[in-house]
Amino acid sequence: ALKLAAGQTVIASVEAHVLDGVFREFGIRSEVTSKGSRHIEYRTRTCPFLELAEQMPSLVCDALDRGFHDGMDAALGVRTERRMCMGHGDPYCEYRTRWVARTQGQRGGSSHGGSG
Repeated sequence: ALKLAAGQTVIASVEAHVLDGVFREFGIRSEVTSKGSRHIEYRTRTCPFLELAEQMPSLVCDALDRGFHDGMDAALGVRTERRMCMGHGDPYCEYRTRWVARTQGQRGGSSHGGSG
């Protein structure tokens, strides 16, 4: 039950501090589409960089957005997968963030490999 409680705390932190905090400060409105004890899925339909993202998605979406999420992932002990992207022509950006339990001694960080 302790691991489950820790996962719920992390997911609540993602929602409170990222979606309702940082995103809102930057004018990014998010909508939670699914939430469980170890994951949260959300969509964003606003992007402060959308015009530029549509012109240069590899820079804005694949580098800057990924870098932001990699930093968030490392700080919170989560993994985020982008499933849809407005810069790449989708009607919204969609993400799935899941809590990854760390074993003692394991350091934070995110993988740059394929989606997982």
